[in-house]
Amino acid sequence: MTYREKTMPGPTILIDDAFEVELMRTMFSSTSYYDSQHYGHDDVRVALDKIYHGKCAYCETRIEPVATPQVDHYRPVNTYTGEYPPGQRQNHRGYYWLGYEWTNLVLSCPACNGTKSSKFHLSNPANRVTEAPALVAYLPNYPEHLASSASFSVEDPLLINPERKNPDIHLAVNYYGLLEPINDSPYGQATIDICDLNWDKLYENRLAVMSKIIDEINTQLYKRYRRDGLALTEGQFKESLFTIFKKILERTTVTKQYNMVGRCMIAKFEDLILPDIEDLYQRKVMKYFIEFLQTR
Repeated sequence: MTYREKTMPGPTILIDDAFEVELMRTMFSSTSYYDSQHYGHDDVRVALDKIYHGKCAYCETRIEPVATPQVDHYRPVNTYTGEYPPGQRQNHRGYYWLGYEWTNLVLSCPACNGTKSSKFHLSNPANRVTEAPALVAYLPNYPEHLASSASFSVEDPLLINPERKNPDIHLAVNYYGLLEPINDSPYGQATIDICDLNWDKLYENRLAVMSKIIDEINTQLYKRYRRDGLALTEGQFKESLFTIFKKILERTTVTKQYNMVGRCMIAKFEDLILPDIEDLYQRKVMKYFIEFLQTR
């Protein structure tokens, strides 16, 4: 998960007359009458694709060509009945007025969209917003539909919105490739649970990113200390390590799949990478890693 700013305006197709008719029908009936072909229109998906670089907002998996990107409502428009945590009711009938609200739409893979569904847990369920803002001159009060509006300031959603809350404060990747909450963050834990961000394929993919770096470092260690007269010089060894470390740095760019892994490899190099380096060489590898970071 990576923080993204949605600075670009929403596609005009979200505010044309035909869509406003559907929105008004929904608001007067308090029931969702949205057409997924509208909020999921190609114009909307293309715009979200630019913001998220073709990756799922929740799990960071690159969606195409394996699957078709989907448009998810961060605040769901349909009803939900359930508990979170166990014993605490989180029922809601959906934020039916937000179906076409640009600040409520994110790019999602089919797996996360299906798993999340209409779950939207709050730390303070009693403060849930259950009614649309009052109409103004018989029209929707659009400023109060914004994710940043005063209407929603009373809520404390547990699901991290990557456009509103920095995931790096609440989530980190551990040695096994699993996401875990930082300092027992309830937002981190709920986001993992709601989207099932540690299912087998996801943590295996994250682990594979780290394992590749570890394997490359160990390969260079073998080349440095082989005893057949073909060993790398210390300068060559350092240069080869810097090349590997550069790959870690490149993994942090927003265009990369699972780039949170890259950020965590830098912040937690001693925990994620060094344990699989032979004890005898850990200090040297760490020394060169620090030196690499200082030169960047």
